[in-house]
Amino acid sequence: MVGLVFGLNIPACATPLLAVLFAANLGSANIARGFWTMAIFGLALSLPLVLAVYSARAREALVRLASYADQVPRWTGAFLIVLGAWSIFTAIRP
Repeated sequence: MVGLVFGLNIPACATPLLAVLFAANLGSANIARGFWTMAIFGLALSLPLVLAVYSARAREALVRLASYADQVPRWTGAFLIVLGAWSIFTAIRP
C-alpha cells in the first residue's frame, strides 16, 4: 500500500527534470536508453522515501513530525496557497 501511495506522487519541482529527460530521449531511436533513463530517475526519486518507510528510526521521526501538524495554524496553509497562486501568476505574466 505504501508503494502505491508513493508511486502516485511526484513533486512539482521534478517537472523540469522530466521535461529534460523526455526531450533528451525524444529523438533517440533507442527505446531501451529512454526506459533506463526514466527508470533510474524514478528509482532515485523514490529510494529516499522507501528507505524512510522501512527504517524504524526514520519512521519514528516521520511520526513525530506528523504529530506537530495539529499545532500549525490554518493561516499558515492559507498563506502558502496565496504564495503559490502569486508565483503562478508571476510566472505566466509576460
